[in-house]
Amino acid sequence: MGKKILSIAIIAAAIVVIVFSVVNAMNKKERRENADQAADFTLETLDGTKVSLSDYKGKKVILNFWTTWCPPCKAEMPHMQNFHEKHEDSDVALLAVNLTTSDSIRDVENFIDGYGLTFPVLLDVDGEVGELYEIIPIPTTYFLDEEGNIMEKFIGTLDEEMIENILDSY
Repeated sequence: MGKKILSIAIIAAAIVVIVFSVVNAMNKKERRENADQAADFTLETLDGTKVSLSDYKGKKVILNFWTTWCPPCKAEMPHMQNFHEKHEDSDVALLAVNLTTSDSIRDVENFIDGYGLTFPVLLDVDGEVGELYEIIPIPTTYFLDEEGNIMEKFIGTLDEEMIENILDSY
């Protein structure tokens, strides 16, 4: 009798796992089908290199909008840098768009140096990209899939675990 109950419990657990996996896969597919395409843009880095979002097609992209004076932005940058160092050679790219309309170039340089940032920092000097992506609260981070579809918009401070969880969700 005990073995029969155990067998039934194992079979029931296996069915639950299979159903959950199928539903999860269907949700991911539906999410991709309903996603908006991220608008392409081209901005410059501090050294004048032009970077376009479309340069990263084929990779998941974390598109982070920030300023130097924002305390939550300051809090999340070490997490962004750690994430970048761990995933630099992976299929995930991290782009940080500084809303330079409210920062001086010198402030941005000092911030990058102070935090030891090695991922691309793009300068939105005219505020056009921030406006295009409707950035009001900062930090705001968009997560894009390999095709440039917006999979998630996150407002607030992120840490590495949160980034990993969001990336794993699509």
